[in-house]
Amino acid sequence: MSYNLRKANALFCCVLISAIAFIFSSCSDDDPVVRTESDLVGVWTNSPDHYLYIKSDTKIYSLYLQEYEGETVGMIEPDGYVYEPAYNFIVYMDRNSEPDVYQLISLDEDEMVWCWVDNLMDEKYEDMSKTEILGQLIMEADKGFTLDMSKTVTYKRVPDEEFQAMLDKFGLEI
Repeated sequence: MSYNLRKANALFCCVLISAIAFIFSSCSDDDPVVRTESDLVGVWTNSPDHYLYIKSDTKIYSLYLQEYEGETVGMIEPDGYVYEPAYNFIVYMDRNSEPDVYQLISLDEDEMVWCWVDNLMDEKYEDMSKTEILGQLIMEADKGFTLDMSKTVTYKRVPDEEFQAMLDKFGLEI
């Protein structure tokens, strides 16, 4: 009988310790949100004539709608893009810009907000390799980027079906 009692007592202690460990190791509301590339994947727009199709952490395309000879035409272009989820920064370059660094400020199902941080054409990056630039950005992100909230870009999510309908309308494929 004492053997079964000791066995039951040991089992109870294991369960109790596991429960306490779970409670103390659970996430608090103050923990930062950890995002992955899949959180950003999808179609986003920041204006009626520009759509971002984020396919993965390094593949992104822009759909531009423009007036040409009185008609609206669509053009797909690949953009330069890298997302670093551990530090929530994005390096992005479209057809009209130099490579810029953005901090991902907020992201939910319907909206994504980026804040401009730096331009990679800055002379401090001039003689660095891509790996060195990424390392420098991670060090800066670790300290905390200086943000100017007047330089934010807000994107709204576009349903995949709506984006596909636009591609079909203009005879485009990705």
